[in-house]
Amino acid sequence: MHLCAVCSVDSKLRCGRCQTTFYCGSVHQKDDWPAHKTACKAATASSASSPKPAPGPSQSASSSGPSARNVLNGFMGQLMPFRDDLPKQEVYERLIDAFRLWCDDLQIWRGESIGLYAEEDPYPEFVKFVNKAAPNLPSWWNASHKAAVLSLCRTHSWANIAYAVEKSDINEHYGAGFAMWLRMWTAEVTGVSLTG
Repeated sequence: MHLCAVCSVDSKLRCGRCQTTFYCGSVHQKDDWPAHKTACKAATASSASSPKPAPGPSQSASSSGPSARNVLNGFMGQLMPFRDDLPKQEVYERLIDAFRLWCDDLQIWRGESIGLYAEEDPYPEFVKFVNKAAPNLPSWWNASHKAAVLSLCRTHSWANIAYAVEKSDINEHYGAGFAMWLRMWTAEVTGVSLTG
């Protein structure tokens, strides 16, 4: 049993970053963020069990932080977050994270709750999202890849539809500005543009 950090009710919604704090719903998760933020970032930084993503096109392997050139190159390389040359596993993870960010954006910018934000199983909504996304995925995408991402969406340690995610989580995981590219791509897929 996991209790909400705000009201101590049995909860299933888990912080997408540290994955150790639970909430009864997205409202309490948002309300608790100012208090939870410092502990969350510290837990994430010190966690030896959390796999660290390999530096992507927008991330510098240097610990001194990305240079302006690296950030710009990363932005240009990410203009197409679902390019044909990406490894299949990376496409699966990005697709799951596009959906997770879409759910958060719908809640924030339109007041619409789907999946976890409606306190429902997110899987049916994810299946719809994948079906809509298919024409905008790499040319190699087919039914076996759809089956693979639908299997992965509940088991992956990071890209998991059971956990909420925010813009800052996406940018921290993939690199600065990546949430913007996912949002642009998702607007194309869904026909709904969200900003923020």
